[in-house]
Amino acid sequence: MKKSILILSASVLFVINVAYAGNMPDTSTIPGPLVPWKAWVLHGEEKHFCPVPYNDPDEYLCVWPSRIELGLNRPGGYFSQRLLVFTEGWNCLPGGNGQWPRDVYVDGKKTAVVFRDKRPCIKIGPGRHVIKGRFVWHRLPDMIQIPASSGLLTLYVNGKRIDVSGHPLIQSIFV
Repeated sequence: MKKSILILSASVLFVINVAYAGNMPDTSTIPGPLVPWKAWVLHGEEKHFCPVPYNDPDEYLCVWPSRIELGLNRPGGYFSQRLLVFTEGWNCLPGGNGQWPRDVYVDGKKTAVVFRDKRPCIKIGPGRHVIKGRFVWHRLPDMIQIPASSGLLTLYVNGKRIDVSGHPLIQSIFV
């Protein structure tokens, strides 16, 4: 079983790398006199620097989240996640109405959280980032939303790790 998962993971990474490398615009051949115009010409088309899925060349995946960690208990909770961001854009956070993320930090710097697409979100620039934040509530909620793009989850409730591996398409957590 573990060998199958390892082979599947390696295959997925290979396909992602091939798709990513095959769809990146080649800016290395820009003639010298035109280099100062590069940013102007590419303005609004930054998405072309993002990987695309093998089966949909019109979809651009500009934010790649890693595993999200949630720790929840009666007075509040925390979350932590690493991201790889190819172009500036929006990233949704866990939480929602009644569970608004507080004290959100990107790479150790406090950042503003805004309501966008009915979710708490932050604007984030290109690069590798670590996002951390916390929640405050009067009692442990029955449910908390996590971003659909966060496919991997580590969950702790009242200090105990909860196995969520049997739920492959989690978008909301019932605690």
